Amino acid sequence: MTVSSWETEVTLVGAPMTGVLRIGPASLSKPTIWFYDERLTFAKWTSTRGLIGSALFVERSLAVVDLPRHRLGVAVTR
Repeated sequence: MTVSSWETEVTLVGAPMTGVLRIGPASLSKPTIWFYDERLTFAKWTSTRGLIGSALFVERSLAVVDLPRHRLGVAVTR
């Protein structure tokens, strides 16, 4: 798939995960995992190991990011 990202065309390659993606109480069964092309590497962000979007939290839970204390929490909204 090719998408526009900050006025640049970016190629993504995706495939369904074979299991469940779970972070605390939030989970998705067999979500599609997307990979960026070689232009967007983590080489510039040496402490980054991965990125996650909001699909895991839509309609079921809420991600709480505590930047000053370097914490991530998940709250169930239902």
